Amino acid sequence: MTTWWGDALDVVTARKDFTGRVLGDARLNQLGLHPARIAASEVCVATRRLPLRLRYGALPAAFRRDGVLVVERFLPDDVFARVQHEVRARVAEVAVAQPRPRRVGRGFGQKQPFDGGFDRFDGGTLNRFVAIDARTPHASRAVRAPRLSALGAMTAGALPRPQRFWIYETVHGDEDAAPDIQKELHRDTFHSTIKLWLFLEDVRPEDGPFEYVMGSHRPTVARLRWEHAQACARTSPTHPRRGGAFRIDEHELSRLGLGTPKPLPVPANTLVLADTRGFHRRGHAPAGASRLALYANLRTPPFSPIPLA
Repeated sequence: MTTWWGDALDVVTARKDFTGRVLGDARLNQLGLHPARIAASEVCVATRRLPLRLRYGALPAAFRRDGVLVVERFLPDDVFARVQHEVRARVAEVAVAQPRPRRVGRGFGQKQPFDGGFDRFDGGTLNRFVAIDARTPHASRAVRAPRLSALGAMTAGALPRPQRFWIYETVHGDEDAAPDIQKELHRDTFHSTIKLWLFLEDVRPEDGPFEYVMGSHRPTVARLRWEHAQACARTSPTHPRRGGAFRIDEHELSRLGLGTPKPLPVPANTLVLADTRGFHRRGHAPAGASRLALYANLRTPPFSPIPLA
């Protein structure tokens, strides 16, 4: 059994739910515990970025303003062609050995491991993750590219480890049979976290591109008030959910001084890098539509002031 002091230590971790005796305490949240954690994490990520700025430069202006960065023709054409060919071949090889499963259900599914990767469902949407290893040498070199390391360091305040990268195939499911809650507008957690995709094929509007509310990563006064209200609601004894990945309706965005979600269809060989504290969602697409990318989730400890490798 954990002690009260053990639960108190959750305050300085990445834990985002409201189930503990401290994080879930209604009185502490009414006093502002949740927005205080957001503000403290902002100080820490800014501190982490400072020494890395000397080596890699300042944050790109577009990322500071919008919370998302889109870089077309990220890899040299000849390098990209080799990576694309290699990854397509590897994904096809995995599909023979491990045919795509189907699922009818709600919410997040459990990982289903297989040799060289795993599957996980969001409702009916299949997320297939394939390891980048000795079988994909061109992809291995691509995720170690200095330019990619620099962008990861500038945004996350940490050097992105190659082990964080995967080949990522997204296959949309039947929304009527199994709704995908990733297609609801949400933010991942209370602190700045970075996700990136290097798309290996064109992402057309009909393929369900990533959608992002520009500027919604910033902890403005209006946003902190909204976060505070959400935390107070989650710690109410009558609230049915205690999770920390908040959803938001589009009509609420204007009250926070924000615009509508912007879809980001992109050509192949485009890097999309986003702070997923900002509001975002997976775009809608017909069942069977797919996206293929190299992907990483750079979720660093929120209260570490030291750059991490």
